[in-house]
Amino acid sequence: HEARAARYDFFAEICRERGYENLILAHQFDDKFEWFLMQLGRGAGLSELLGMQELEPRDDYVIARPLLGVRKCELERFLKGRNLKYFTDETNLTNRFKRGFIRAKFSEPFLNKYFGGVKKSFEFLATDALSLTPEISNPAAKIYLIKRDRGELRGVDLACKRLGLVLSSAQRNECARCLENGAGCVLGGKVAVGAGENFILVTPYIKAAMDKKFKEACRTLKIPPINRGFLFAVGADLALFEELL
Repeated sequence: HEARAARYDFFAEICRERGYENLILAHQFDDKFEWFLMQLGRGAGLSELLGMQELEPRDDYVIARPLLGVRKCELERFLKGRNLKYFTDETNLTNRFKRGFIRAKFSEPFLNKYFGGVKKSFEFLATDALSLTPEISNPAAKIYLIKRDRGELRGVDLACKRLGLVLSSAQRNECARCLENGAGCVLGGKVAVGAGENFILVTPYIKAAMDKKFKEACRTLKIPPINRGFLFAVGADLALFEELL
């Protein structure tokens, strides 16, 4: 988890510095199915099970995974048939880590037999997920509003991903408890999730000293305290929230 976060931070910085709009990743279908099984084993909802998508908007760029419908063995045949050099991570060949164990014992043998059916199932699940897609608005950079309803936790999960944070199961549970109690929380030390009456506000977390006028405006608009530091630091237009929170 920590290594993945570091890698995304590294490439996100390159995208920002050079103005790239897309980050293209080489995840393939086997990766998608392995992720599915790992989340299934942890106890996850539809959002987490289908967490690996072909297009995934982040705050400053879009992640694209054009190979997500192709099996790893197909890619290897393509490379070998054209005598193209590629590298294999040695940790992929051991059962020391959970992903390697799932790959060797479950995902590869299962896909070798039932790839067509699994691929079709993912298509059905993706269609079903669209009907559960939460209402998310992005009124300004790094500011996300999720309408409060049964799908609000999925909305928070998506907003956190756009801010560069992939939630763990523990973080998701912590967030659910806070929202249920009408409180705010900081996830991963970097994302602030505030509970309003009608909307949930998700922003980066910044602890800032605010002037009295700004504090009073936030109190009047009922902007969650956990988000106010970021809004003050970036000079956000509070009028954006007059009819929402």
